[in-house]
Amino acid sequence: MAPWRRARICGRSEMTSIRERFGADHAALQRSLDALGNASEGADASELVRVWREFEAGLRAHLEVEEAELFPLLPDRAERTALERDHERFREQLDELGLQVEVHAIRKESVDTLCEALRAHAAREDAVLYRVADERGLTDGPSLLDRPLVR
Repeated sequence: MAPWRRARICGRSEMTSIRERFGADHAALQRSLDALGNASEGADASELVRVWREFEAGLRAHLEVEEAELFPLLPDRAERTALERDHERFREQLDELGLQVEVHAIRKESVDTLCEALRAHAAREDAVLYRVADERGLTDGPSLLDRPLVR
């Protein structure tokens, strides 16, 4: 089971808030990114590709869900635009890292740069985006708490 999928208790997710749900996703993505950093320092090519694919799929799915479900809730257009720009930069970095993985030339420094950017972005989302989503009551009914982010 992918690390960002949540266990269910009595048919309901154990997560109780958007902040908790997406915070758990951030932690799982961080673990995948750490594994990628480790793999970039000497893992065989097939292991590097496997770790990369897992991380890339998880991050892209996470970004898509935030953009589709959470960004429209932000009342501050400037904040939304800033978060959208971050997501676009992450996609560009994913494209660049993907090319490095394909040619077996990924550098740990590239992974570390993405890691730092993701940490700063996650803190911003936690302070603004997830608070707004929780205030709007997105945890009622069939929700993002119950939906796996990975396809």
